[in-house]
Amino acid sequence: MRPLPGKSRTFNNPASRHTARTSCRGIDPEIMPALRPKNAKITNPIQEAHNGDEAIAYLQGEPPFDDRTRFPLPAVMLLDLNMPMRNGFEVLEWLL
Repeated sequence: MRPLPGKSRTFNNPASRHTARTSCRGIDPEIMPALRPKNAKITNPIQEAHNGDEAIAYLQGEPPFDDRTRFPLPAVMLLDLNMPMRNGFEVLEWLL
């Protein structure tokens, strides 16, 4: 997961000021502008995973995501159900 340059988000969760998101493949291009940080008025940093395995590695704090100062746990996650490697359902199953 890599921070998106100049992108940030805000949520009312005092425990965490971060969110994570996964690939946006397959999302209707007409709704994508509403999901962009500046359009959604979100100010928390975003971390992006490119597949389900990377999302799980991030959540487990495995290297290179083991520095929780740089890679804090998210307050909110958006999952693509059709991610490569492990899909969104498999990531949700892992969370349970």
